[in-house]
This record gives sequence, C-alpha cells and structure tokens, in this order.
Amino acid sequence: MKIFEYFIIMCLIYSEGRCDGILSTVIGFVPSMIGGMFSSYNADDFKLKQIMFVTSDTTNRGGALKLHLVVVYEKEVWDTIRKWTSYEYFRGSKQLRNDHPNKLYIQEYQLVAKNSISPWKTLNYPHLKKMKAVGIIIFADFNNGGPGRYVIDNTNVKIKITAKENDLEITPATE
Repeated sequence: MKIFEYFIIMCLIYSEGRCDGILSTVIGFVPSMIGGMFSSYNADDFKLKQIMFVTSDTTNRGGALKLHLVVVYEKEVWDTIRKWTSYEYFRGSKQLRNDHPNKLYIQEYQLVAKNSISPWKTLNYPHLKKMKAVGIIIFADFNNGGPGRYVIDNTNVKIKITAKENDLEITPATE
C-alpha cells in the first residue's frame, strides 16, 4: 500500500491541493492495482501436473500405505511442516488443516501392496487462479515410522512415485 499512499500524496502536491481530477485518477488506478495483485501469477508457473504410483508386494512391508501430497501457500507453514517427520505430520494433520484451512491443499492417496502401476493421475489444484504455491511435499505413513517426508521439485511436469518396502523413490517421468 506504500505505492498507493505515495501516489495520492504526489497527486495532491502537483494539483496544489485541488481535488478535481484526482478522484477519477484514483478510481481508475485502484482496480488496476488490485487486479495486478491477483493476475500476476501465471498458472503455467506451477509445473507439476501428473503423478504415477508404482507399488510391489513388499511396499510398506506388505501393508497399505497412506500418502499425502501437500501444497503449501504460506512461507511460515512451509517452514514448519518441511521439518516434520511423517509421524509428526500424520499425528498433527487434522489440527494443521484446522489451523490453516486456506494455506494448504492436501491430496490423499491410499496405496495397496501389490505389483501394480497406476495410470497417470492428473492433479487437481483449486488454487491456480488465486494463489502461488510456496512448495510441495509428500508425506508417506510407513510402518517403520521413518522420516517419510519428500520435498518435491516443481520443475517437473510429471513424476513417478515408486513405493518400496520402507521408502519412496521419486523420479521425473520421461514419458
């Protein structure tokens, strides 16, 4: 808002205190300034569009595997959850959603331990017209309680997530 305040002061100085014409200038300037705040984000900046899951009989020691793909929109929330282990995330995810309902978007997946390759899943992000993501992180709830936290590089359009016995392998897709 400093630019807006500066603009008003300059208008008053150059108009020598007269307000004729200033109101029409301000009315024309404010909508374009507000529109620019939201339209400056290009949805094409958000690269990750599709994911594929590969599982085996030994995935998560033969048990089901819960995965959450978390898109974060605020730096403070990002700085907090990127330090969490999978255990901390899954124990606190409900409270996290309650505390920050508009600052993150969570897509949940349940993988079954069997030899399979899922078809490509197109990611649906409701934020593309409104907000810019700070980061993307995947949490996997492995039986072994390991870290299960994977920060996703947003330079890839497609990624393949291979669920192993106690770990995930995340690779850019060449397909």
